[in-house]
Amino acid sequence: MKKIIASLIIGLSSMAVFDAQAIHSYQDPVPFKGYVKDIGPLLERVMKRNHWQLSKDDSGSYFADLNYKDYQVKAKLLVQDETLAIELISAQRPNCTKRSCKVDEDTVDDWLVRLRKQIGLDITKAVRDDALRKSFM
Repeated sequence: MKKIIASLIIGLSSMAVFDAQAIHSYQDPVPFKGYVKDIGPLLERVMKRNHWQLSKDDSGSYFADLNYKDYQVKAKLLVQDETLAIELISAQRPNCTKRSCKVDEDTVDDWLVRLRKQIGLDITKAVRDDALRKSFM
């Protein structure tokens, strides 16, 4: 009986850890050290291609806004130590006219994960281009 209870506790605790990691996978920092000197133009390309609006405040922080399907999503792009991470600021549906106007967290998470993947893809292309330049020198 003790073995069954112990295995259930271990199984449930491992599921909880897996679930917590899956929810916030967009927050995992993407390193760009040494390959991208100025992250601004790269972010502009990614945002334009994925229909996000990029803005920058006076302190140099980047923000990404998405207005899509009655959703308004605002995220902060944290650039520090030559890595980039995404932090969700808000997600809301202010113009919703349906009976249920609840924000679907899974949909918002999917959009943020896709944005992180696209940023990672462009950084990977920068790494590839750098390697190709060095191979022809």
